[in-house]
Amino acid sequence: MTDTPADPRSQRRQAVSDLKRQMILDAAERIFQQEGLDGAHMRAIAKEAGYTVSALYKYYASKEEIYADLLAASLDRLHAAVEGLPPTDAAPVIRLRRRARGFFDFYLGRPRELDLGFYLFRGLQPLGLNPELDARLNQRLADSLTGMQADLQALGLPEADALRETTALFAHATGVLLLVHTGRIRMFGQQGPALFEAYLDSLVARIDARPARP
Repeated sequence: MTDTPADPRSQRRQAVSDLKRQMILDAAERIFQQEGLDGAHMRAIAKEAGYTVSALYKYYASKEEIYADLLAASLDRLHAAVEGLPPTDAAPVIRLRRRARGFFDFYLGRPRELDLGFYLFRGLQPLGLNPELDARLNQRLADSLTGMQADLQALGLPEADALRETTALFAHATGVLLLVHTGRIRMFGQQGPALFEAYLDSLVARIDARPARP
């Protein structure tokens, strides 16, 4: 008899498999926090999870695949935080502000997830995953920003300008967040949320000041 998704035995096996996979992810996250992506090894992850290396390879072919799963889950949570805020019938400027604040606040309260999101960098040297994983994860991040770009276009910006402003918004948010989480912002006597709010105000003011399109 062939197992089906409704078969209790199949469900139990899947639940056990999911639990083991989550234990591996939890262990890997601890190792990555200690060693970074480049310094982590499958043997250390297996030991932390309480598995043999051969058992670990039944679930993941490489540490990059494990890291990609951790980051993908983080980016899914980010997307939910950004897109779960603005009502669809709100004015574009309200949607833009709420999405932007959702992005900023998500990482403001989760410094480890911000660190996870910057897996590409150790110092100034790019470390990257393989091209396929990079492309997939970059698309998940882009999905969390496309709503803001659409809001900017709804406010009257041409597509190219809206993309440029979305890029600048992302760069400003992540820059302020890095200052906050590293403590460097104290040297300027500033508060991260207030700085980001001021940037949003200036962005909206610049859009409002644009000459009306004929």
